Amino acid sequence: MTAIQLSAHHDRKLLAEVFRRSGRIHIPDLLEPESAEYLFRTLRDETEWSVLFANEGKGDAISIAAWRELPDQERQSLMNYILASGAHGFQFFYHGCFLHEGVALPPALQAAKEFLNSAPFLKFAKAVTGANDLHEADAQATLYRPGHFLNEHDDSNMPGEQRRIAYVLNMTPLWRPDWGGSLQFIADDGHIIEGYTPVFNAINLFRVPQRHFVSAVAPHAGAGRYSITGWLRAKRRP
Repeated sequence: MTAIQLSAHHDRKLLAEVFRRSGRIHIPDLLEPESAEYLFRTLRDETEWSVLFANEGKGDAISIAAWRELPDQERQSLMNYILASGAHGFQFFYHGCFLHEGVALPPALQAAKEFLNSAPFLKFAKAVTGANDLHEADAQATLYRPGHFLNEHDDSNMPGEQRRIAYVLNMTPLWRPDWGGSLQFIADDGHIIEGYTPVFNAINLFRVPQRHFVSAVAPHAGAGRYSITGWLRAKRRP
């Protein structure tokens, strides 16, 4: 299998009405079942992961092999920095693989990137969100394990980035809500107003900006939380 196929069974008008009310939506069964299984197997078995975190306000990445080879004291010092900075500012800690152009990827991840930038998917996303200027998608594969998290932020645009819609394509076959790892949205008063538990072959779409976070994965979580995530963008400006 070399292509990722969009399911043909969605009522786009109904989905658009749900999205219009809150600027976000959870859509189950996005892909044809064979496509979803193909993508999950690649995430589980073939993806080369790196450890991702924020380092003085900028994203940093260390390959899993390099992370494991760090001296214990250096690795613990880095973990102390990640946790301390996360207590008072923006921070994240999880495994990732960027789906950049020019990077050698397993066929399923290359197919996923092509799918997310394809005319059928962008047309679907426009119909659901009303963002008719969507032009392209960027993407990264993510894997959250116990202790991983993404703390509060709102995806605000930097100049020229043209982020319109954030998305999370969940590829986690087994997940319990008490394992954490849920996408949660925050009201102006600080209360959580809605949350989405990882569900296999479901996509979450939400308008940028919105305050949100991914809750920390619990120590007792019995599986990895797999996804493809990124932004749907209008044409970028210089």
